[in-house]
Amino acid sequence: MVRGGILALCAALAYVFLRGWPEQFPALMRACLAVLALVAGAGLWLRREVRSGEPGARNRRRANWLDYAAIGLAVLAVESGFLWLFGTAPPVLETVAARVEASLRPEVAAQRAIENGAGGGRPGNWLWTDGERRPLPRRTSFTPGSKPEVFIRPGDAGDAEALLEGRVYVRSFALAKYAEATWEPLSGLPLTLKPGERGVIELTAGKPGRAIRHEVFHGYDASGQNPLTGLQGAVAAEIGPLRRIDDGFHLLPPPVSEGGYQYHVTSTPLAVDDLPDGVLLEARKGAPDGLTDVAGDGVFRERVGRLAREVAGEGSVKEQLVALRDYLRSGIAYSLFTENRDDLDPIENFLFHEKRGHCEFFATSAALMVRSLGLPSRVAYGWAGGTWYESSGLFVFRANEAHAWTEIWLENYGWVVMDATPQQPGGERARVAPPESDLSRDLAESAGAEADEDGSGSDALAPIALGLVALFAVLAGGLGGLRFRRSAVEAAASVPRHSSEPVPGYWQAWCQACAAHGHPMPPGATLRRQIAKLPEVPDFAAELVRYHYATRYEGGEPSRATERRLKRRIADWRGGGS
Repeated sequence: MVRGGILALCAALAYVFLRGWPEQFPALMRACLAVLALVAGAGLWLRREVRSGEPGARNRRRANWLDYAAIGLAVLAVESGFLWLFGTAPPVLETVAARVEASLRPEVAAQRAIENGAGGGRPGNWLWTDGERRPLPRRTSFTPGSKPEVFIRPGDAGDAEALLEGRVYVRSFALAKYAEATWEPLSGLPLTLKPGERGVIELTAGKPGRAIRHEVFHGYDASGQNPLTGLQGAVAAEIGPLRRIDDGFHLLPPPVSEGGYQYHVTSTPLAVDDLPDGVLLEARKGAPDGLTDVAGDGVFRERVGRLAREVAGEGSVKEQLVALRDYLRSGIAYSLFTENRDDLDPIENFLFHEKRGHCEFFATSAALMVRSLGLPSRVAYGWAGGTWYESSGLFVFRANEAHAWTEIWLENYGWVVMDATPQQPGGERARVAPPESDLSRDLAESAGAEADEDGSGSDALAPIALGLVALFAVLAGGLGGLRFRRSAVEAAASVPRHSSEPVPGYWQAWCQACAAHGHPMPPGATLRRQIAKLPEVPDFAAELVRYHYATRYEGGEPSRATERRLKRRIADWRGGGS
């Protein structure tokens, strides 16, 4: 019973390995661990005692290399079957599992979707739960794709040139209230905004900077997570009606066509580096309430505040913001994988323990540090970077450019970008596609790559996996048959006895002779039962039975002369049957 439980536990552990845990381990390593778990469980299970039906008689069958080789090949056959199953049927299986989890544990399902970065049809893989809340994941393991998700067409060549001078930020939505490691909108009832006479919805008052009117194209998510998207600093939109959740967070109506959305937005993008040098800026005046709250217990707030004050130092608001940004960029590593082994608050783990994470952790940490200085801030979600195709007049933003950053409220300037995430060399500006690049061809290649990432190339994998199943199964069966044939002699040679004394030579000769006659002694069989099953009983059988039972079970003294005589007669009998 205990060994059966151990075998079941090892099989469950192997299944967990094959399903992708731990995620930071390579697939080959997880497969090897699964093999080890199954072989170990099977080995413990095989070390069982097989007792015969006759009192006092016992036979012990030990596993040898043939057992483990056969088990290993059988495990490989099972793993190849899993490879085929998970390589060809995951869409159906994952959909069923997701629906079951969503019905039984909706909050856990939503959190899992956020941690996995799975956005379905939602561009950017940014998701929120009911109530437009976005919890920070405690641990992450992201693998972003390269699918194009948002297209921006500037109004004219001058606007395109202005955007190419710096990094392009496309905002999808922004969240301003932070509590219990979760971002959400500020409290208030949603409002419906309708276009005016010119078909334009005014989102916010104008601010200094170049106003860029641009056309936006992106997909539609049937779940309803379709926020207004455009260049950072949107001041007006030519679509409607919009459902205003919060400042910087507006939901779109259903699209006119099945292909997705196409509308115009006017924005005045502005970043910290664009602010004038040496000017004391009034940051707090005119900002909504609740934008300077730092959530968490007193110890956490004090640690964040002390760190922010030490890093920011003295100087103008711009100098303090740049100091905070540069500290995070240089002092903490960018990574799509975080462990958080102690299950800490995500930002506590990010700032003071593991000190690595992705853009959402950088943006949240920067926002909380800025708030510790008394400056209003929030976190924005969208894309940053993009590729400019001059021939098509479009900026293209892909899934792997999904990004989160901090926005600071400054009087007379509005929301200003403060991006604390480390940037790759050359990442300060948007990329320009080579002159020979063709947008249509690049999109087709991206679609093919995305299909491969999603596992749609598994059709070629299926016959290979099935072939491996057949090969390993045949080899395992062959070794198993060989082991069975050998085990008849080996098990029978283990004479039923009470002590650990060596097996007598006459008994080994008898077992070998029975096998030569085509009647090997099965495990646990007694001498009398074996003789009764023989088609022709040898003439020495009566003497063999008397001597064997007398010496093994009745306390008789062994006789070397008798054993030598029995051994010769057994050898003669074996020669006659060979």
